[in-house]
Amino acid sequence: MKSHGVPKRELRLSGAKPRVMVVDDDPDVREVLVLLLGKAGFDAIEADSGAQCLKLLQTVRPAVILLDLMMPEMDGFEVCRALKQDPAAAEIPVIVLTARDDNGSRMRAARLGASDFLVKPVSSGHLISRVRAQLELLETIDRTRAAIEKLAPSVQIQRRETFQSRGKARANRRKRG
Repeated sequence: MKSHGVPKRELRLSGAKPRVMVVDDDPDVREVLVLLLGKAGFDAIEADSGAQCLKLLQTVRPAVILLDLMMPEMDGFEVCRALKQDPAAAEIPVIVLTARDDNGSRMRAARLGASDFLVKPVSSGHLISRVRAQLELLETIDRTRAAIEKLAPSVQIQRRETFQSRGKARANRRKRG
């Protein structure tokens, strides 16, 4: 995965702490989430606005983003759209964490590329399990990509051999026919 000069995400659930960015305009919510994530073994960083989130992404690469929808200036929908349009950030899972509990918001967030949608207040256990689930999905994706890259040369050789043998078979049929 290319990161366009930005540090690669830390995904490991053991070893280095995975980084989670908390994007919410409410300082009390950010404080609670940062403490909760820290106790659960994550390195939490804060952004108090959508603009600050996008600016921070120029220098840090979180594994997961927790994103509020209702923020002034740039709401969470706009932030999610910007993240998913940026090749360097598009693969970062976005978990929407909002007070909005309507199907329209859920559907719009999903269409914009949000990976999950949680409604405040959310239990700490549920929040942490959803963050961990996103990390596990990312690890599976990374392992799958690595396996594909490892197999790619073998597949190319097999394709080449298949095409060569088909070409020989056609030539033999022409000679006979």
